[in-house]
Amino acid sequence: MKKEKHLLPLAAILITLGIAYIFRIMGLMNIDITITRFIRSTMHIIIFSVWCVSLQRRIIQQQTKRYLMCISSLMIFWVILKTLKYYIITDIAIDRYIWYMYYAPLLFIPLFGLFIAFSVGKPVEFRLPERTYLFYIPTVLFFVLVMTNDLHQLIFRFPETSAVMSDESYTYGLFYWLMMGWEILCTMIMLVTLFIKCRIPGKTKFFILPLIPIGAMLMYQILYVLEVPLLRIIAGDVSIACSLLYIAILESFIKCRLIPTNSQYDEMFGALVNISSQIVDENYKVRYSSDNAEPVPEEQMRKAEDEPVMLSEGRQLHNMSITGGHVIWTEDISELLLLRSGLEELQEELKDRNSLLKLEYEHEKERQIIEEQNRMYDILEKATQKQTDRISILVKKYESTVKDTYSANIILAEIAVMSSFVKRRKHLALSEYSACQIPEEELICAFRESVNALKLMNVMSNMFIDTERKYLSGKTATLAYDFFEDSIELAMDSLRTVMVSIGVINDRLRIRVTVDCDGDMNTMKKSYPGVQITYEDEWTLILQLEGDGAI
Repeated sequence: MKKEKHLLPLAAILITLGIAYIFRIMGLMNIDITITRFIRSTMHIIIFSVWCVSLQRRIIQQQTKRYLMCISSLMIFWVILKTLKYYIITDIAIDRYIWYMYYAPLLFIPLFGLFIAFSVGKPVEFRLPERTYLFYIPTVLFFVLVMTNDLHQLIFRFPETSAVMSDESYTYGLFYWLMMGWEILCTMIMLVTLFIKCRIPGKTKFFILPLIPIGAMLMYQILYVLEVPLLRIIAGDVSIACSLLYIAILESFIKCRLIPTNSQYDEMFGALVNISSQIVDENYKVRYSSDNAEPVPEEQMRKAEDEPVMLSEGRQLHNMSITGGHVIWTEDISELLLLRSGLEELQEELKDRNSLLKLEYEHEKERQIIEEQNRMYDILEKATQKQTDRISILVKKYESTVKDTYSANIILAEIAVMSSFVKRRKHLALSEYSACQIPEEELICAFRESVNALKLMNVMSNMFIDTERKYLSGKTATLAYDFFEDSIELAMDSLRTVMVSIGVINDRLRIRVTVDCDGDMNTMKKSYPGVQITYEDEWTLILQLEGDGAI
């Protein structure tokens, strides 16, 4: 039933063409009347107009549609020119220029066909690149040569003996053959381009259909140029013959799906395998259906307009609106549901595992904090172990001499000196470990506290620090403070005066400690090999803190 419905328009067109052809035969036999000629032209115009409307409704790609509309319009224009030339115009000059105008369709129809081939397979809003418009140049040039043929006769040559130039007596010039070659070239490029773009399995077999009208078109043009008498009798109307053959070429491309359309839904649905789909109208009456489409209640179809509807056995119903109706299809998502269930179980498992990993991380973090604290404690303990042991000894000594006030005060003062060093030295140890910079003022405060503590022992002490910089490395500051403290401890038992200075001499930072005591300060060289020691009534110890010579 559907196939018969599709054949009705084709049958109507064939009948119309048959009637028009009968009118043409009647004209050849001189038994027609003027009105039949206009009826014949009108029939051809109606056929080309109907084809134009059908293209408007069928073709999807906008640019392809536009060029097809131009081709159909040129065919109608061609029929109008033919009607004017043979049935209305009597002036020979005007008649000749109307004949020249024939070459507008003859030149531009193959060109637009070529542009159609370039547009096949492209997105709906595709536009041809600007370089393709170079094809206009030879086409327009040949058309201009045709329209100005009276001036140069490069296309058509008229006998010099003729009183008037007419299409009844002429020969072809060189540029005519070049023009024919250009038309054939455009047609061949279109054919090759569409063949390359064809993505249908077994395209070589399917492509036989377009070859038939293309071959007929080429044969017709060759025979027409050779002026074969039988051809002039059977199909002498070149405008109608070429137009119908070109329509056959384009329709064969559409039939082979080289030019995509929104028709042939019955064939498309018949080819669907393992897909349950159907197209319904606005009242949800089924118009097209795949072979294995399952019947779906109208209520569920309407419900699926808003969101997909779950059916039994893991199937989902979809509804998508299209012009004039809806596309209805079912999708088997049982595997997806099974996969989602597995993913949810995996998610729960990963969630539990993540909680365990987080707990382990917290425990590991606590353990590393404790280890780092212990390590820092060991570093600080090692840096001040000697002073801490001395303080312990002094505390025991203080307890045994608590009744001797003077001796007890001296011991307390020495404990204060040791304690101030322990306090400041631990802070410097942290700076040295982290390799950070410390302000010069902080080093000054450390020395000032130690110097002030020495005054409790009745030791005359003083200090001067100017490093000519705002910040010092932790290593440099620690070296300076350790050197000072070791010097004090060595001279502690007989220390009377002490003077410490830190400054830049000859672009090098150094520390100078001057002490007045009875002991031998040369033993400092064991701990500080680079120290310079001199004695002139008092000991002078100089140590370079940075660069060569610094430890």
